[in-house]
Amino acid sequence: MGKSCVVGARQAGQDPAFDPSNPLVGLPPSMACLHGALGQMITWVDDFPPTNPELARFGNPAFRQWHARLLSRTDAIVTAILKCRDNALSNEEASQRGWDAAAGVTSASEDEAIQHVSCYLHDAS
Repeated sequence: MGKSCVVGARQAGQDPAFDPSNPLVGLPPSMACLHGALGQMITWVDDFPPTNPELARFGNPAFRQWHARLLSRTDAIVTAILKCRDNALSNEEASQRGWDAAAGVTSASEDEAIQHVSCYLHDAS
């Protein structure tokens, strides 16, 4: 999430100052939720250490496990992002919801819109 996601300042004609030490400032809650989910996904790398590259023709075979986890949690992540869009949450609360969704703590909504959006992520593999 960089300067392009910062709201308000750009609309006022100002160049928003992005502060990497406080990345949630100026983000809409849905982007803060995505930021939290991405933060959790980074921790998955520790769960799937690199395997012997000689076992695969291209890339790291452990990535398949990482990607399988992403697919299993996609609906919950999309649910969290879309729900944050409609709620008056602080960015910290929205980020935590994204983190929890990617961690598998929260579940997906049965909303048909969620299924329509997440199928694009499933088919991207």
